[in-house]
Amino acid sequence: MNNMNRNSLLYKIVHPINNKLLKIVRRVYQKKLADWYIYTDYPEKIRKFKGIHQGERCFIIGNGPSLTAQDLDLIKDEKSFSCNKIYYITDKTKWQPYYYAVNDRGFVRDDFHNIINKVKAKAKFVGIEFEKQLAKPYLDSDVIILREKTILQKMKPKWHLDIDDYICSGHTVTFIMVQIAIYMGFTEIYFLGQDCSYFATYENGGVGQNHFYKSNHVLAKADADYMVLAFQSIKEMAEEQNVKIYNATRGGKLEMFHRVKLEDVVK
Repeated sequence: MNNMNRNSLLYKIVHPINNKLLKIVRRVYQKKLADWYIYTDYPEKIRKFKGIHQGERCFIIGNGPSLTAQDLDLIKDEKSFSCNKIYYITDKTKWQPYYYAVNDRGFVRDDFHNIINKVKAKAKFVGIEFEKQLAKPYLDSDVIILREKTILQKMKPKWHLDIDDYICSGHTVTFIMVQIAIYMGFTEIYFLGQDCSYFATYENGGVGQNHFYKSNHVLAKADADYMVLAFQSIKEMAEEQNVKIYNATRGGKLEMFHRVKLEDVVK
């Protein structure tokens, strides 16, 4: 399915059927994951973070092409959340990850060695939705496993802030980072490197750069649209919880949050 042309008639026929079958399979595996998870010490580990940053501010860092080592060094003394392949830049910065999160199934499955060994953070959170076996490489490490669910309403993700029970995923790892930040008590959030766009797509033959590092990772335009839905949910979540979110990203297409200049925030 991943290699199929998303604009083809075959894809449009097969994709909905495939999704229905996946939902049935996932319900079974989610039950198995839940039964295992409640007997681990991960919920207790997560609860130790509840409200520990009440009233503070943090930065939530994406992997967009606008992200630079110079900008990260401006926030080296700030509390921050970073994600995915951020370790590609940490040898160039005085800044280092404070908190780290990853939930993309491909990263979780294939990148565990780098996540465990290259990412140096006060806490590392790995989200796993239904494949319990994905947790296996992390069990003897300092990684904290988050049990995930995906709850969509017309493709718009819902959130869940009792993350010691489960956390909701939705189209971008930023969605889970915001939930973690709110759980910890942060009331002021600044986005950085959140370009909210994909330049290399299936439609244009993979031309362009989607991340601050060079990658062959291409997606469909629809994935960028889904990401916008996730940010809409993030905005609603923040407003409901009286959390202020600002966008300190240089450029990009994320216009639904008030833009601020990074230098003005940190000086």
